[in-house]
Amino acid sequence: MAAVFHTFVKPTENPRLNFDTTSFMPISQADVDAAPTLGVALQGMHLFLETIVPKLGASDPHSVVATAGEGGHGERLVVSFTLTNDSRRIEGSIAVGEIGEWTLVGYCASGADTAPLEALLLRTGDASAMDGLIMAADGPWDIACYLAHEVQRKRLQAHWRSYLSKWWNIRWAVGSAKCGGSVRGLNVVSQLAQFGLRFVGTEHSGIDDTLNIVSIARALLGYGSTPRANDGLSRTLSVLTGRVFTPVWYNPRVPAEMSRL
Repeated sequence: MAAVFHTFVKPTENPRLNFDTTSFMPISQADVDAAPTLGVALQGMHLFLETIVPKLGASDPHSVVATAGEGGHGERLVVSFTLTNDSRRIEGSIAVGEIGEWTLVGYCASGADTAPLEALLLRTGDASAMDGLIMAADGPWDIACYLAHEVQRKRLQAHWRSYLSKWWNIRWAVGSAKCGGSVRGLNVVSQLAQFGLRFVGTEHSGIDDTLNIVSIARALLGYGSTPRANDGLSRTLSVLTGRVFTPVWYNPRVPAEMSRL
């Protein structure tokens, strides 16, 4: 793991979190009150990817030695990035770019040497690295059913990028590699178990779920799987029906201009 971007998102229509939300997920009202809105969060993610991925390099994505703290399954996190405003500036952080009143900053674990962060930001970027960028997700739901729909509903299409329109469906990849094509009951915990791993962190925490999906992706690479965009916002988006993947006409709520990207 070379770098991590994480931010909470401030809800605008129902700003108060209900009990079901706070009891189901490790999130507090204070977390979202101090967070940017969805549009700003998307811009922050794009700024992170478009700034940091080229610096990591297409041919050497793990070249920055990790020193800033331990991640799940023995992976070490070098630097983390988040969005902050002046009142929440993280001590020891380095600004990467501005989005209105928000700043994308990089930082290392508390008390850690900031040299890896400084070295990363000083590297010359390789723009071609973005050409090989593939998003990864556990199934189609997070991007296709939730994010894409919310982006359209809030008219935030200007903040969409082509790399969000297709992704490596990790659940399908594990099903194909380890379960004869079946993904029944194959949640993140079960996928990890296929490789003798356990879930690290708290389930349904966005950052913890992400780090565990990374562990699954690494295990798939070790098993011989190749990352590829096997799912996306297309009119023939495959959805799970029982034990097989059946091509269907996708939900028309996904705007056509996003499907074409």
